[in-house]
Amino acid sequence: MRTFNLLWAGALFIILCGCATRSTVYPEFKQPPTISVSKDTVSTMTETAAEDHLIPGSQVFVAGKGGAARYFGLVGMAIDKSRNESAVTSTQDALRLSFDEELSQALKRGARPVTVSPSGGDVLLLPAARLVMRDDERSELSFRVTARFNGDEGRKNYLYLYGVRPLAGEDGWTANQGRSFKQASGEAMDRLANIIVDDLYGAYRQSTDPAGQRIVRWKLLTGEQIASGVLLKDEPDFLVVMPVFRDKPMTGIVGVLPKALIRLQP
Repeated sequence: MRTFNLLWAGALFIILCGCATRSTVYPEFKQPPTISVSKDTVSTMTETAAEDHLIPGSQVFVAGKGGAARYFGLVGMAIDKSRNESAVTSTQDALRLSFDEELSQALKRGARPVTVSPSGGDVLLLPAARLVMRDDERSELSFRVTARFNGDEGRKNYLYLYGVRPLAGEDGWTANQGRSFKQASGEAMDRLANIIVDDLYGAYRQSTDPAGQRIVRWKLLTGEQIASGVLLKDEPDFLVVMPVFRDKPMTGIVGVLPKALIRLQP
């Protein structure tokens, strides 16, 4: 059974492929940073899995109905992408959402001062959501905001692993015109906005200093695989972490882990 551990690993692989040669350290801003939020989304060529389906007119990707690419190469990727598209044919109107305005408003409400500008900001943010379809008719929802800076030479990604629900039906993501999906996006954009601005202000620098790093380990409730990361912030409902991959902190990725989804390990 696919779990959020595999979703986490897959997201890391995709992001690492897109950011391997880019800076992941923000410059020190001498005044409140200016932030632009894009109506577009990340590159479907280099920053997402090739088989992911982007719902037209949205910032929502659909994944999970794969497997053919292992055996048929590029033809298999096309088959998998078509499968992902077919998985949401009857529900995609409820999923046709964009998050740029939601994220912009969340940035403006934050405790730290920033300027939100339509274009030309010090940092460009590209929000997105990803639904991973499972064999049991449920789907795993995560959110992602990609930050581009230093004239696109810098790149950083923020991941929010949100939860699992049926896609359709009474308790599904798309029920009642996507009410649960919209509620999730509002919560995710609020939290991600605050985390991104904290990062821009250097709030996590001390936590990432090797001398003061605190490593946390966890299992997701849906699996037994142990993951680890550098703890950046411990909130009542969630942890903010920098994932550790092969014993090295991934400085270009910040993850948000709801405590309701994890079991902390010694």
